Amino acid sequence: MTYKEAMAKYGVDKPDTRFENLLQDVTELVRTTDMSRLFPISQSSQFGATAVVFNNSAELLSNTVVEALNKTAKETFSDVSFMVIRLDRDAKWKSSLAKKLTTETVAKFNQHLGASSNDVLLIALGPKESTVPCMGKLRLETANRLESLGERIRCDGYNFLWVVDFPLFLPAEDRKDVLESAHHPFTAAHPDDMELLYSNPAAVRGLHYDLVLNGMEIGGGSIRINRSEVQKYVLDEVLKEDTSSMKHLLDALSYGCPPHGGIALGLDRLMSIMCGAKHIRDVIAFPKSVNGKDLLTGAPSPISDKDSDIYHLSSRTLPPSAS
Repeated sequence: MTYKEAMAKYGVDKPDTRFENLLQDVTELVRTTDMSRLFPISQSSQFGATAVVFNNSAELLSNTVVEALNKTAKETFSDVSFMVIRLDRDAKWKSSLAKKLTTETVAKFNQHLGASSNDVLLIALGPKESTVPCMGKLRLETANRLESLGERIRCDGYNFLWVVDFPLFLPAEDRKDVLESAHHPFTAAHPDDMELLYSNPAAVRGLHYDLVLNGMEIGGGSIRINRSEVQKYVLDEVLKEDTSSMKHLLDALSYGCPPHGGIALGLDRLMSIMCGAKHIRDVIAFPKSVNGKDLLTGAPSPISDKDSDIYHLSSRTLPPSAS
């Protein structure tokens, strides 16, 4: 599955495909109905509206659960308007929002989303860069809460999935006008996107791949850049990195380097899934305690002067103001 499809359907780049309840884009439906007057931002080109339907769940989601979902949305995506709408036996919305909309609008939403009596609609409205991941997170949390109430949502078994065609670069969190590597700065560009690397790097796909199992990443890797001039361009021009400390790498690549890549597998994570462990620490051979202590070796702990000399280590205590 491509990254683009994973985000569009599941709202996350490590989709749990054991249950459907896929994300649906309702942006145009909001813009072309009387819901648009309730959300003036809907006329912006940056606006997005995403929805998910959970069938026959209205009576299971109590007000307490709904409040918890709203709290998660507000704390994680403060720029998103999130709402949980329960449908009654006549497929009418049990929501204060319904009083502000025409019957025709409600019917259009139900028809578009395939919603009927006793269903639950989750809808997120706001900047489209936030509504999709917001709904991806709330999709999972809603499934978890329904399953905790005895509802069967996920199917049994192991759903393995390769996710490919990730973006090579993403906007930095603190500065949207600056690009940073989505995986690492040595990831090769997709061969079909090499031209874009020099004209529109934000649109370039990378040769980065993740192995996903039941909504958890258990492995990841990439094909590396093997041409010195390409690596230098990525570091210098795209990422604005100082390459003076990487001369050895660039020199090595210039002598001729074959295409190569790698992958790292998270065996502890895989074992936790196979064993049904709630915490990965339950399957790690030498787990750390919650305060970072290794109970087997007693680390971290002071070392002797003799060991410090062997490894050429020294330490000093910083004054309170410096620490």
